[in-house]
Formats: sequence, C-alpha cells, structure tokens
Amino acid sequence: MALAAQQKKPAAPAVTYISLSPDDATQGGLIDDIDVEITDAATCEWDYNGQQEAGPALAIEFTDPNGATHAQYYSAGKAIDWSPTENGEGFQAVSGKTGFNNSTNLMKFFTSLVEAGYPKESLAAGNVKVLIGLKCHINQVVQERKGLVRTGKNADRPTTALLVTKIHSLPGADTKSASKAATTTKAAVGGKANGKAASTPAADVNDEIDTTLTEKILEALAETDPLPKKSLLQIASAAFKGTPSHAKAIGRVNQADFIKSLAESGITTNGAEFSLA
Repeated sequence: MALAAQQKKPAAPAVTYISLSPDDATQGGLIDDIDVEITDAATCEWDYNGQQEAGPALAIEFTDPNGATHAQYYSAGKAIDWSPTENGEGFQAVSGKTGFNNSTNLMKFFTSLVEAGYPKESLAAGNVKVLIGLKCHINQVVQERKGLVRTGKNADRPTTALLVTKIHSLPGADTKSASKAATTTKAAVGGKANGKAASTPAADVNDEIDTTLTEKILEALAETDPLPKKSLLQIASAAFKGTPSHAKAIGRVNQADFIKSLAESGITTNGAEFSLA
C-alpha cells in the first residue's frame, strides 16, 4: 500500500476543445448557401438510393472551399423518354421528344445557371462537361410542387432544389494565370500544387473505380445470378458513398466500355441482366 501511494499517477491527457466558431462548422446533410466549384458532371441513371425506379439524371460534383466534394443529382424525366449517352456527356431521346420539361430538376438547375449569367449558347450543344470549372454560389431554393402529396414525418418539410444563385467565374476563366501559378507552386512545393498532391489522371481514376465496381459486381453475382442491370446503380452507390468518386462511379456503370470490360472477369450480359459465364 505504501509503495502504491508513492507512485505518481500519470498526468491526464490534455483536453482539446472543439471550436464553436461558425467559421469552423462543417456541412451536414443538405448543402446550402455555399461557394463551390463544379469539378465533374455526367449524365447517368439514378434511382435515389433505391427509393424510385432508375431514371435519367445529371450528376454534378460540387467541391467546397475546404476541398470536400458533394454529389448532387438532377432528375431529367422518365426513362421512356430520355437516356444518358454511353460516354456520360449528354442525353439522347428515346421516345422522340425534343426538349426536357421545364418542371424537371434538371431544367430548374440549368434555368438558374442562365439567370445567373451563364451563356445559353454553351448549353445548346447538350454536353454537360462544359460545366466543369464553373465557380458559383448555390442555395437550396424552395420549389412549388402543385399536386404533390407527401406523407410521413417530413410531410410538412418544403421541397427544395439546389440551384445556382451567383456565378463567380465561368469555366476556363483566367486559365493562363492559373496555369502559371500552378506551375510555380508545383516547383516550390516538391511537385504538389498548393501543398496538395497532384491530381490523378482521369484514366487512373477510372481504373480504380472499374476495379472496385467489378469486385462488387462479382460479389453480388455470387449471391444473385442473374443480376438485374438496375442493381449496378445500387452497387456503385453503396461502394462509393461518401467518397469523391461517388458521382463518377454512378456514371461509370452506364458506360459501354466498362460494361464490355466485365467480360474479362467472366461476366456476361444480355443488356438487361448480368451473369457469370
């Protein structure tokens, strides 16, 4: 007992308090009222995490000032009318329609862009990749939905859409200065632009996504064979949820070159279902 009494108790670790400043708060749930840059855009099929039948949508990757990415999906209408192109750069007509309904979230998003000063002629070609590099401010804007009846605990919550309310700079603005600054910074920080690792080439990103997607599809086929095509959306969403590659992965499962590559892993398809050879 005497010996125990003589031993010094270890000092308690210093407590680090978490900042209570609003400036240090992180984004949770729906992002709102924030400056962002569009770092990726792709057309895809999306089922809203299994809550709806898969339908055509635009996937936008927003990157905030802290470098965090946020994937947002804008529904384009019904699958009987529209389909994402194989390269994920636009939509093609299925039923013969020539224009999207202005009540879709897709057109509300593009309308907000034009109202904020984005040139219409840049959108007329239909290639969503032109949006990459746009720096803007976005807000959750309440939408009037006539005839919509909602039930459940959130029935009274207003319907909102994440729209552009201000454009800071268009894609490609001041690219020469930006390129020069990036080169200078890279040389000064040992090959890391602005102290961050250089971006991974798109081909490498696709290779990483393809590897993970193929593994997950094989796992799913071990339990369910044949596997419905719509299951690929759920697999991609679950595998990359909360990661910067979420939107890319969703778009990737719709691309013809990825689907063709599955044959190398013994996966066959008839267009509607996937099976192990």
